[in-house]
Amino acid sequence: MTGDLKAGKSAGSMKTTGKSAMGWGPPGSTRNVHIDVFAKTDGKGFVDFSHKWKFDDRPGYPSDPGGMIDLPAGKTAYQLHFHLKDETDPKKDLTFIDPCSEAMWVTAGDDCPKCAGNGAGQIQFNHPPNQHQLIVDDLNSNVPEMIFKYALRFDGKAGEQPGNPPKQCPPYEYDPDFKNGGGNT
Repeated sequence: MTGDLKAGKSAGSMKTTGKSAMGWGPPGSTRNVHIDVFAKTDGKGFVDFSHKWKFDDRPGYPSDPGGMIDLPAGKTAYQLHFHLKDETDPKKDLTFIDPCSEAMWVTAGDDCPKCAGNGAGQIQFNHPPNQHQLIVDDLNSNVPEMIFKYALRFDGKAGEQPGNPPKQCPPYEYDPDFKNGGGNT
């Protein structure tokens, strides 16, 4: 299961003035990106995941909200807000694993993470998770742009995810990709 993320406007108040070259807010600001993560039970009883994402400050973008989360290059860091929507039937009572460094594993490159990591320091776990929301800070400071693989990790009632053989859960995992354009220095 892989997917991708694009970026959005950041959290907090922006105290600088002026516009970025992309017209998305002041240089050095943070943009919020909201990612809804959907957990559903398929016809075979497996728990499967999908997502939709958007920027706070750019309604209607991206054109493919279920595709790669693509954080553009520039002088902007991003705050990623993951919202878990548990639509499993029967209910698996899914929640983000606590602490947040265990709720999201990140690695730079093409391989999915096999253990906890922060993507070469790009992802900061500064916000405690709650059961259905995880907030992380993406520094977007890498040069050149990088591809990251990550695994969002969830606890819940016993079940399976698709695979050969099927994956016994918990933990449940969803691993879309996102691209960091970099340049925020």
